[in-house]
Amino acid sequence: MHAFIVDTLAERVMQVEQDAAFHAVADDRLANIRATGKTVAWMDAKTYLTACANGERPRKPIARQIAK
Repeated sequence: MHAFIVDTLAERVMQVEQDAAFHAVADDRLANIRATGKTVAWMDAKTYLTACANGERPRKPIARQIAK
C-alpha cells in the first residue's frame, strides 16, 4: 500500500511540474506575440502540423502581423 501511495504522489508531482513548464512556455510565447504583434494564423499552423504528423517535412509557416 505504501508503494502505491508513493508512486501516486510521484506521478502527481511530475504532472504538476510538466503543467508548470507548459504554462511557462505558453506565457513566454504570449509575451512574444504581445511584444512583436506577430503570430501564425491557425490554418497555417494546422496545415503545418498535419503535414508533420503525416511524416512530411513542410516549411514552417511565417509569423505575420496581427490584424487589428
